[in-house]
Order: sequence, then C-alpha cells, then structure tokens
Amino acid sequence: MLPSLSSEEEYAQALGDPAIWLPVHRAALTAANLPLPARMWLAGRSTYPTALTGSGLVVKLFTPFWHGPDSIGAERAAYRLLAADPALPVPELVADGELAPGWSYLVCRRLPGLPLTTLGDRWQFSAAERTRFAGHVGAVLCRLHQLALPSSGRLAASSSTMTGLLHRRLAEAPRERRAAVPLRRSLLDELAEWQATFVGSWRPPEPVLVHGDLSGEHLLVSAGLLTGLIDFGEARTGDPRYDVASLHLGAFEGDVRMLRAFVAGYGDPGLLGPPEAMLGMSLCHDFELLGPLLERRPELAAARGVAELAERLWGLGA
Repeated sequence: MLPSLSSEEEYAQALGDPAIWLPVHRAALTAANLPLPARMWLAGRSTYPTALTGSGLVVKLFTPFWHGPDSIGAERAAYRLLAADPALPVPELVADGELAPGWSYLVCRRLPGLPLTTLGDRWQFSAAERTRFAGHVGAVLCRLHQLALPSSGRLAASSSTMTGLLHRRLAEAPRERRAAVPLRRSLLDELAEWQATFVGSWRPPEPVLVHGDLSGEHLLVSAGLLTGLIDFGEARTGDPRYDVASLHLGAFEGDVRMLRAFVAGYGDPGLLGPPEAMLGMSLCHDFELLGPLLERRPELAAARGVAELAERLWGLGA
C-alpha cells in the first residue's frame, strides 16, 4: 500500500500522481476509523501529498522525505494550540496517526475559500478591496500571535529555536542569494553585511506562535476576505515579524499600501520597527523571499543600497 520510494528524487517525481497517493490517503482514513468518501482528489502543489474529499475533510500524508517527521510534529502541535481559539480561521484537527515508521497522517476539516495563489486575477481587486483584505489578515494574525503558549512541549516559550535559525540563515543565505537573486554584486555584498549586523543586534522579543510560511498558497480567500490560514508544518515560536516578512514579500508582493493596512488591522503601530530591521528579518527567513519578489517586481533591483531597498520594501510612509 505504501509506495516504494528510495530517494528524495523519486519522492519528488511521485508527487502529484493520484494513482500512487490516493490509496494511501484512503488507508489513512480507514486507520482513523473515518468513512471513505465517494470522491477524493489530490490538492494542488504541496510539499506533502494532500487529498481533499467530498465529505469536507483534508487528508495530509507525511513521509520520511523532505523533513516529514519534523513537519508533522510542528503541525500537530500547532493545531492543538490553535484549538484554544475557535474564532481563528484555521483547520480543525480530526485525527492523526502513523501508518508505518516515518509515514504519518493528519486529517482536518476543510476550510472554505481558495488559495490566494490560485486566483490569477487576485490583484484585480480594487485598492479598497486589497486594503480591506490586508487589514483582515492583520487582525487574524494578531489574534494568532496572542495565543498563550504552553508551559512545556515543542511550542513552549522556552523551546524557541529562532536564535539558532537566524544564525543558521546567516551562514547559508548569502551564498544562496548570490546564486539565485538578480542583484548587482555590490548590493549583494551590502545585504550580506547588513544581515550579519542584524543578527548580531537582534534580541529575542517575547515569543509568540508563528506560522512560519505565510505565502499566498497558505492563505484561503473568499469574497475578498481571509477565510483560512493553512499548513502549519513550519510552525515555531519566536519573533512575530518573522511571519510579517513572508506575508509582505510573498502574498502581498511588497505592496506597501497593503502593508500599511495590515499593520492597522494588527493594531500595533510599533510592530515592524525600522525598515532596515524588517529587511534583516526578511534576509534571515528560512525561505528565500527576495529572489521571487524581484522576479515579479524587477524595478526594486535599481535600489542604490540597503537603506533604499529597505525603505522601498518596508517604509510605511506618511
């Protein structure tokens, strides 16, 4: 029943093949003592094989590949913590379990809406609709960040791994950026220097639950409003600005008007701090944020230095 995969390359090639994965999704539902639906289909692009059902469930498989055991640990812990606030538009965990060593599953209730990235005309919204959406995201994310952390376990305040993450990304990201980001060498050098300055001066704030990967793929939208935050496989505790970095440079595509509305919805005018600090946090994110944004907005590459780039990306203006 489980596919015979011996490498991450084979796993990557198998993703998206319903003949391989849907039998495993059905086995997960059976193991969880849940009825098999009449209809089941694979969701869109996903790190881990995910199926949607006609009965309103989402079945997500975690494999030994691509950090699957770590991701299910993060996601399971996050959903149990998120259940403390039923008003949050996040998945409800129905069941979880293991099919074999290294092969696990989560079953959640499906939320309404479509991923922001599937809406080809998502920025055909009027300016008012875009700012309304961003403000709603701000209010929801503030509520999530205000959840009380447990006293022990993976998402305890004392378990924050953000300091280690920032130092790891300081060692990794400049090299990755030089290979992938279309900026002139002098600016790449400045960014590397600024990242080191940021990490050296960063002091951990009171940790909060952070989603960890607020890309447009993980924001569900209906009628111009946020209807769901999904995929908590990168959840951790740490600096709330870590979430804002991926949200603004990814889902918002660097639109400062949306950022301004987001901060207003969040309700904390001091959330971001100086633009240079937010640029530093962006450079340390576990996912490269600057390269994909520059592909969509190449005019940003004309920035004459770190200060100008930070202001273009994170300056709220008047």
